[in-house]
Amino acid sequence: MLRSRCILLIVLAATISTPAIAQQKTDTTSTVVTRTIEEPKLQLFWATIGGGGVGPGLGGLLKTTYLWGAHSISAKVQAGAELNLWNGPQNDVTEYSIYYGRQFVTPWTMMRIAAGPAYFSHTFENTTIHRIGMGAEVEVMVKIYFFGFGFMTSVMAAPDILYGSITANLSLGKLF
Repeated sequence: MLRSRCILLIVLAATISTPAIAQQKTDTTSTVVTRTIEEPKLQLFWATIGGGGVGPGLGGLLKTTYLWGAHSISAKVQAGAELNLWNGPQNDVTEYSIYYGRQFVTPWTMMRIAAGPAYFSHTFENTTIHRIGMGAEVEVMVKIYFFGFGFMTSVMAAPDILYGSITANLSLGKLF
């Protein structure tokens, strides 16, 4: 009796599983291809000239910037002096710097924040000092094809030098 029940269970299991095995099909004609499409990295390059209130008085800047993706690097020369028509400038500061920055870019605007090491030359009452310090800048620009117009605030800081600036800038280069 036990033997007949075992045979019955084996036959029943074989008949139940046979249609399931027969229904399994492998479809070799449909292949799923997954492609990853990477957006090209944004690459921009421009030169900037600007003027405004720099350090102890009026001044200007000259800067070049290269931007790739969300990163940027710029080299900047910025100088300012107090206005003294009779004796010449008695108080001036010059900054030479390399900044690393991050930015937010749209087709028509850009906002950039950057900072980095800077070399300062500061003259006050015929005494010149040279320092290594840090500089930082925040730049906002409206851009149209190859031209950009914007404003920039910056800070020049060393142990005995602390100056700020705000300039209006004109940029020219690959800005789109």
